Amino acid sequence: MTTHPSQPSSGGAPQRPHALPESESSDRSGDAEAEAALLESVLEQTLGAEDPNELLERVPLDILADVVRAYRGQPLLLDPVAVELVQVVLEQRFDTAATQGEVWKNVSRRIAQTLMDDPAGRARLETLWDRACEALS
Repeated sequence: MTTHPSQPSSGGAPQRPHALPESESSDRSGDAEAEAALLESVLEQTLGAEDPNELLERVPLDILADVVRAYRGQPLLLDPVAVELVQVVLEQRFDTAATQGEVWKNVSRRIAQTLMDDPAGRARLETLWDRACEALS
């Protein structure tokens, strides 16, 4: 199914309305400036588009199947579970070509760390992890 940014999402299906600027989507793993720019772009586009408190609550659980298969039964730890959850969720929101490489993994790790450090963010990630494990068992 192709979803267009101008059309509302039906049934909570994820949209991929965001393409990252070309300069931010290249794989420059040692470039802290590229990582910072990518993080800023992801945060601006994600937080500006919707209520961040609802983002994790509306994730279709089927996109998390590979993460659940790999880590089922494990607690929600930053690495690898939370990082991979965040990475999969962000991949659904952004152009897949832009979500590859070490820079993208570092951005996912930083976002996961921020969520894990915040009690409300951690609770949302834990709820998502529990729901995914239960639904995909």
